[in-house]
Amino acid sequence: MHISRIDRLRVSLLLPLAVIISFALTVLLSPGPCFAQPAPEVPPAGPAAPAEAPQPTDVRDEIEKVKASLEELSGGVAISGFFDVQATNRRNDPNVVSMGDFEIDLAREIGKSVQVAAAVVLDAEGAQLAVGFVDFHLFGGLIAPRGRLPVEKGFHVQLGRFDVPFGNDWQYFASKDRIEYSAPLTTEEVMDGGYNDVGLRVFGNTGSFNYSLFGLRGNGPGNLLGGRLGITPLDEPYRLKPRTRVFEAGVSLMYDLGRDGETEETSFAIDSEARIGPFRVRAEYLRRDARPTEQAEQVIRSGWHVTAALEAGEIAGFPLVPYVRYDAVLGGPGETESLGAEGVGGSASVEARTERLTAGLNATLFRIVTLKFEYQRILAAPVETRAQEGFGRDSWFSQVVVAF
Repeated sequence: MHISRIDRLRVSLLLPLAVIISFALTVLLSPGPCFAQPAPEVPPAGPAAPAEAPQPTDVRDEIEKVKASLEELSGGVAISGFFDVQATNRRNDPNVVSMGDFEIDLAREIGKSVQVAAAVVLDAEGAQLAVGFVDFHLFGGLIAPRGRLPVEKGFHVQLGRFDVPFGNDWQYFASKDRIEYSAPLTTEEVMDGGYNDVGLRVFGNTGSFNYSLFGLRGNGPGNLLGGRLGITPLDEPYRLKPRTRVFEAGVSLMYDLGRDGETEETSFAIDSEARIGPFRVRAEYLRRDARPTEQAEQVIRSGWHVTAALEAGEIAGFPLVPYVRYDAVLGGPGETESLGAEGVGGSASVEARTERLTAGLNATLFRIVTLKFEYQRILAAPVETRAQEGFGRDSWFSQVVVAF
């Protein structure tokens, strides 16, 4: 999305705060006392007490203490964030190792019914305001700048920039929220990386179903309208906290309107997610229909994915989550080659098609570091894609995500 002058002004105001936060974290986490401490009192003479064994230090607990101190010093601004480092095979990236996003999330409650939140992302292209909104809630909990909406009952009205709730993968745009390294093809190809825009969003949760309605600025001279309805038939509204959804199914619609109110593009999605013991399965089907215009013909793209993950327990104290995903995208004229055992095309069709199999492992260290190892195999791809420089049938990726 194009960043407006107002967004640039917001970034210019938030960047100094980000620098101050980074400096404060460095000072507070550095070894040795930062401030002069009073001399300890000398105990009276007597038999020496047995020395206590040193208690192990939990890095996550220490970080939470620092964040609580910063929140108190800043007048109630809750601070969190993450950054990641990625590595892949040389064909995908000649440098092999690259730096991902560095994100700082800020949130503050104003009174009992108003919250402001923002997420500033720094990457190779510079800084941008990924999220920045004002949230008005008659009842319900606070909203994180990014990620899954709360499962507790509530009603919220938001103004600003936010990730658009379409399908269910939008909840995992940030690398700290995603179990896998990569996004499914439904997000990468059909939705052009996922929707993030400026506008109005209304959403709520009754315990049995949840809903989102939004009106956005859109890409062109018109506007974009849409919403999502989710149903949680197995959810118990009276369950004690923390609550987790056992099963959810949703349907999403989106209309891109032109200057005169005519529909230029429609998008449709159905999604589901289930948690059964240590197993977690989610799926999506998306369809995007661009109507014909004087400048372009009609383009229809669709895709689906099924992703399964297993909480396999701990090995050497580190939780492990293996996962696997199959996804496919269809759309656009052209031929598709299915890759045989030696990577040689086997069949062709008149509709371009991409199919991919993904498998990987997610491991968490010290509750702040997540390691991801992923292997991808392209099963079918359009001829135009196969002809691009750097295209390969097999790829591997790894990522280190540090959340604070």
